[in-house]
Amino acid sequence: MTSGMIADSIVNLCGALGLSVAMFALYRRDPRSPLTQRLLVLLGIVALLFLTRGITWWTGSVWLDRLSLIPAALVPLGALIVTEGILRRHAPRAAKIAAVAGAVLIGFGGAFGVESYTPLYSVVLASLDSWTHLPLQACNFAGYIAALCLGYFLHSKVTFRNHGKRDRASQIRFVVASIPSYALNAFWAWLLADALKMPHWTIYVPIWFVTPAMIFALNRWWVFQ
Repeated sequence: MTSGMIADSIVNLCGALGLSVAMFALYRRDPRSPLTQRLLVLLGIVALLFLTRGITWWTGSVWLDRLSLIPAALVPLGALIVTEGILRRHAPRAAKIAAVAGAVLIGFGGAFGVESYTPLYSVVLASLDSWTHLPLQACNFAGYIAALCLGYFLHSKVTFRNHGKRDRASQIRFVVASIPSYALNAFWAWLLADALKMPHWTIYVPIWFVTPAMIFALNRWWVFQ
């Protein structure tokens, strides 16, 4: 570790400690104030960012480096929450949706390695489901095919760029490993939209947060071995 990295790590850890003290002081001063609660959310996000970045530079952990993207992506959402409290009015719904979507795409996508596969799948699925009269399962299959066509290249260049071999065997394994993800997403579509009659947007919750977690290990330790 270089002296510059040590200095950056110490600065970030001190920043996290200072923000924690500020949060404690704000809470003791007026714990029930709505604005105080909003400020605590924002300061907590920034403190978590400083803490993860500081520990990342100190330990050199790749996983912590990825996880630090989550609080970083949540900063705009926290700032929006505080702004609402200061102005005492709600922000436009489009601004909230953009802040949440950005946090999900950048934060969770970058942290868990789904930035190269799931967004493409979701865009195709959502576009066909919104603008055509195709059945939901047909839209799901089209999204799977689109993601499969680019998924191997993007995973090998982005998610697992420093791990494993790139050969015909890994390509075959990738296609085989993609089948459970398609089956899982088809199950979410059937369960939430067809069986439970919930809005179609609800299927994206497990598609983003459940399927990638279950498939990541398969790609990491089998496809790109």
